[in-house]
Amino acid sequence: MTTWKTTKHVGVRYRESGARKHRGRSDKYYSIRYKLAGKTVEEGVGWESSGITPQYCANLRGELVQNAKTGQGDHSLREKRDRVEALKRAEKSKNVTLEYAFQEFLSTRQLKARTIKDYQKFMGSAFLDWRIRVIKDVTRDMVSRKHKLLGEEIGHAQANQAFRFLRGLFNYCIAKYEDVDGSPLVKFNPVLILTQTRQWFRVNRRQTIIKGKDLPKWFKAVQELQSKTVKAYLLTILLSGLRRNEALPLEKKMIDLEERTITLLDTKNNKPFLIPIPNHLHGVLKARIEANEESAYIFPSRIKGRHI
Repeated sequence: MTTWKTTKHVGVRYRESGARKHRGRSDKYYSIRYKLAGKTVEEGVGWESSGITPQYCANLRGELVQNAKTGQGDHSLREKRDRVEALKRAEKSKNVTLEYAFQEFLSTRQLKARTIKDYQKFMGSAFLDWRIRVIKDVTRDMVSRKHKLLGEEIGHAQANQAFRFLRGLFNYCIAKYEDVDGSPLVKFNPVLILTQTRQWFRVNRRQTIIKGKDLPKWFKAVQELQSKTVKAYLLTILLSGLRRNEALPLEKKMIDLEERTITLLDTKNNKPFLIPIPNHLHGVLKARIEANEESAYIFPSRIKGRHI
């Protein structure tokens, strides 16, 4: 049981450590007690070996009590410590670069491998010259100019995509990094200028589709392909509506021939999604499963353990 001893100072007491030593005797840990909102509060101040003295504790207690009476300053030791920590964080945040924020962003968010790869591509190309720039120094004018420049260099669609990523990164910075007063270090998202001035590039959807009258020709050409794997892959995309990155890694465990469904596990909203299997596709997938007993994939690569 801990034994506390009083000092000659009101509201200041200490306990002696059985393990810690200071100047050849037991180290002392000091605490202060005072009234706050009608309740008795006790807060630890620190060890004598760290420079804490009874007089320092008494002065600290007197400061907190006076602040509570006047309604100014810190009303508790916890508030005082939180404010000091906030100042330290704010000082550190002032020097946060775009690259540092990006690395913290990656370590905090749960992202898919493909998404991380895309984000790293943008940081290593579109925003390569901004990587060491301090985040609070990125202005709306800089964003506007760079967006226009990227549109000319890498195309409208890629420029839009790059700045959608940057918008998400700055939203993270606004929530993560604090100023001295506890407000966000980044007061506003500079990428919003693209929305406010309607500067986002207009990108029309692709129209390169196979027209209905050409489907018989396409189907006949696919049937004449020598590779059974590629033939089945193309027919699967046509008859299921799967995206390329969804169809390529299809595994046998995702196919239920009896229920006639394909279960997608790695979706954008992280929820399983069922796709019905039409009659012709049922025969295609059944043939693929029976023909590839050794591989887990529906469309296996020539390299063992991989898909095409």
